[in-house]
Amino acid sequence: MENTSKAIYIAGAVIIALAIVSLGLLIYNIVKNSLGVANVQIDNIVAQEYNAQYLVYDKEFVTGIEVKECIAEVLYNNANATDETVFVTGLTVENKAQTYEYIKIEVDNKGKKKATNNNLSLSNINNASRYTTTIILGNDGLVQNIVFKIKGEL
Repeated sequence: MENTSKAIYIAGAVIIALAIVSLGLLIYNIVKNSLGVANVQIDNIVAQEYNAQYLVYDKEFVTGIEVKECIAEVLYNNANATDETVFVTGLTVENKAQTYEYIKIEVDNKGKKKATNNNLSLSNINNASRYTTTIILGNDGLVQNIVFKIKGEL
């Protein structure tokens, strides 16, 4: 009889231990999923905020002045980027006769990428010209390339 009651106590303890472990795993998974959703939402907010500064130029026509403003903004932001993944890697202006690349990608001796000014003059862009804009997003949802194509004069 004593052995039977000891076996029942042991079985009960094992069942209680399994229930506690299962409850712990359930709580862990709930918290993990909640944090994952929160991280995705934060990433989306950061991407929207970053992209907003460039998406104002994503319209049917922009003027040469707006193209110059965008170039200045991109070059400034790229020069001050602290993370090599958060910069615009391509900024192109296609005029009737020539294409101008305002950004070049350099890799330092440690393998870190940096987007730098290609030292082109903004005088290649006529303030009175109209341009169409193509904005290309990277796999991370951030603006990666901006292309302005001339469509005529105002």
